[in-house]
Amino acid sequence: MKWKILLLDTKKQNPNHYLILGVYNALKQNKDVDLVIMADYSDAITKARDNTCNLFFAFDGEQLEPAFCERLKNICGRSIVWNVEDPYEIPINRQNANLFDLVFTNDKDSVSEYGSHARHLPLAACETLHDFEIIDDNYRYDLFFAGTAWPNRVSLLKSIENEIEDIKFKLALPTNEHLPKINLDLDKSAYNWRTPNSEFARFSNRSAIVLSLHRQFTASEGRAEAGTPGPRLFEVAMAGGFQLVDRNIPGIADYFIEGEDYAAFSSPQECIEKIKYYLTNPTERLAIARSSQNKVRESHTYHNRIQYILEQLSSVALSDEKSSKPIKTILVVAHNVVTSTPYGGVEIYLDLMKDKYNEDEFRVLYYVPNLKSEEGKEYLILDSEYNKIDKVSFPNKLPTTSEHMLSCEQREKTFGVLLNKYNVDLVHYQHLIRHVPSLPFISKALGIPSIFSVHDYFPITHRFNLIDQTGRYRPETFKSVRNTDICLSEIENIERGSQSRRIAFWSQLLKTFDVIHTNSQSTRDHLLDVYPNLNRDKIVTRGIPCSDDAFIEKIEAASQFDEMFEVLVLGNFTRVKGADTLLRVFNETRNSNLRFHVYGQIAPEFLDAIHSLDFKHVVFHGEYQYTDLPEILKNKHVSLHLSIWPETYCITLSEVWRAGIVPIVTDVGALAERVTDNIGFKVGIDDVGAVVDVIEQLNYDRISWKNIQTNILNEQLHESVNGHKDWLHTLYQELITTRPQKNIINVESNIDLVTCGVKLNSIFWASLQNQPVILHMPSVARRIPKHPIHLSKFIINQVKTRGIKVTLQKIIKNMKIKAGI
Repeated sequence: MKWKILLLDTKKQNPNHYLILGVYNALKQNKDVDLVIMADYSDAITKARDNTCNLFFAFDGEQLEPAFCERLKNICGRSIVWNVEDPYEIPINRQNANLFDLVFTNDKDSVSEYGSHARHLPLAACETLHDFEIIDDNYRYDLFFAGTAWPNRVSLLKSIENEIEDIKFKLALPTNEHLPKINLDLDKSAYNWRTPNSEFARFSNRSAIVLSLHRQFTASEGRAEAGTPGPRLFEVAMAGGFQLVDRNIPGIADYFIEGEDYAAFSSPQECIEKIKYYLTNPTERLAIARSSQNKVRESHTYHNRIQYILEQLSSVALSDEKSSKPIKTILVVAHNVVTSTPYGGVEIYLDLMKDKYNEDEFRVLYYVPNLKSEEGKEYLILDSEYNKIDKVSFPNKLPTTSEHMLSCEQREKTFGVLLNKYNVDLVHYQHLIRHVPSLPFISKALGIPSIFSVHDYFPITHRFNLIDQTGRYRPETFKSVRNTDICLSEIENIERGSQSRRIAFWSQLLKTFDVIHTNSQSTRDHLLDVYPNLNRDKIVTRGIPCSDDAFIEKIEAASQFDEMFEVLVLGNFTRVKGADTLLRVFNETRNSNLRFHVYGQIAPEFLDAIHSLDFKHVVFHGEYQYTDLPEILKNKHVSLHLSIWPETYCITLSEVWRAGIVPIVTDVGALAERVTDNIGFKVGIDDVGAVVDVIEQLNYDRISWKNIQTNILNEQLHESVNGHKDWLHTLYQELITTRPQKNIINVESNIDLVTCGVKLNSIFWASLQNQPVILHMPSVARRIPKHPIHLSKFIINQVKTRGIKVTLQKIIKNMKIKAGI
């Protein structure tokens, strides 16, 4: 059988990573191995699946992620682990042993801990790192020792230091917080350092004597001493070093003969005597070094070890194929659902689709922040009816707004636990606002396919509607990192350079998604303007649906013979939705047969103006429910969609079209893309005169209005619910089929962003600077011209609510702005 092997270093940051390099090189050169891929936690699952690996090989054992390894075993069919920290890590290694068909342990005394599927396999030497020709003379050092400063080792080295004068020491004694202080007379800089393994071999080759000392210390619950020598015994021998070995190191006799391949000692005094002896007897010393080197070259390389592993695998049957789950779990990550107000188009879209999933195919769950708690402190898992089935809480809220963050270790690990716990087959990220944006790295690492729907411009900037410091949408602002920095500095006091950090992070984040769903070509273009290297093949453009056919058919369309010309404004009444322009349109159409109907929540900043202006021909109906649409859309002639930002789709446009309402939209974004001749009208942003002209023209020429209404009703201008459902189901099935998931028994996860191979200087992209904000968003009062009588009413109302001092200050400020002062 030919092997295709996925090799994983289970330790996330391994100071002995060179060991796995020796294993990797040996695997590559083995005749029975077709392919070997060395991976880490960020890409192991993807690589194993993409390359149809048939053996998962976990190396080291320490810091192993059980659920992650279980996923790899499911993909590959066979799994082995080579634990190289036994017996010190035996408690955790024994706990994880059931994940593997075979367990290889570096310690012969630990084999019994694992049962019948365990084998003893000591570490070895690597020819490319350790093999040097032996030199006969001109050694640089008398004595070389490198290893952690365990107390027994330091004690012996102190004795040698005291007994042998002028000995040329070369010591590398790295320490850690668990170890006692080192009491050598040498300067700390002379011994407290680490040497790479390749240089360790060179030091061994250039030293007359290499000291090998046992370890008698553990910070874990494992035994304090191993029953088998570590890799240094073989590495020094292959490097041509003469070894003076502590007899307390067990198992050496299994591989070498004392006096022929090494010298040994049992006490500090014997050690000192043998150092003196062999320093003065080079011929005997060199003969011993050559003998041990020959034995290692023949029997103790990683080639030997790998051959043994593959021979043992011949008796391991392929793991029973776990059948795929008949019902797939889709986790929808969103910022809100319709049960929490206020909500907008995304939440309506989610609600519209939630009843369309085939329950025999998909189980849909939602992962959303609890908006009743402090930001980031609690998240909810909801079922398909928005019932809470789980929650995760954190001790503290996020240290700043989620919009300024890139990563949070706690929330990333918790998200991994949830993906395992609910055996998620696919994640559909509908929005990442109010979440830390690093979550997709976690689903990617776990091999779970994902889709990202771009409903606004949050991937480009946290000012997700692209309104800049002037209070307007200007295309050049957010296409340029420098212009964005200027904007953020002036509005939010964010330090220049911050946007570069955000863009760099998001450019990697966008690569984690299998599909990026944009609602319009305009949205796609904006995304590619900022991320030109984004894989265009993964971007799919598809609109989002509005109400289903049966729902819309109940609506009675307006007639050209109606006395009043009814104008609809549907959606929240906010600045970005064109509230400033709308107030001026209302003001210009007072004495007419026009009647305006405003449905949606009114932003508080406009309440005073609305009250003061006292429009008799405008009805502010307030918030509405989605089920109210049939009544709302009935008998309306024209609708206004005057957003000042480039909408990514605009569901309300689809809704009014379905009811035969003629739209007037701003000529920007998806609105401009969707509205063409004979099905609506386009006007410039804040062009009040153009809006009024179109409305009055249609009111006067009802036949032209009727012709446009007929065109609208005869066209398929919306995305149907069923069509969207079929597309989404097909997409889900395709992605799940190519990356099938099986039930995971192990739930715990410690996968975070660092584990995924992404290391940040800071978990925040936004840094605040110590300078005053120099520009502000324009106030609503300045944006609304009024007839003198209405201006007087407005001023009187301001005095009543804010006081005369504040009102005068505001008037003077606005006068200065208008005068350019």
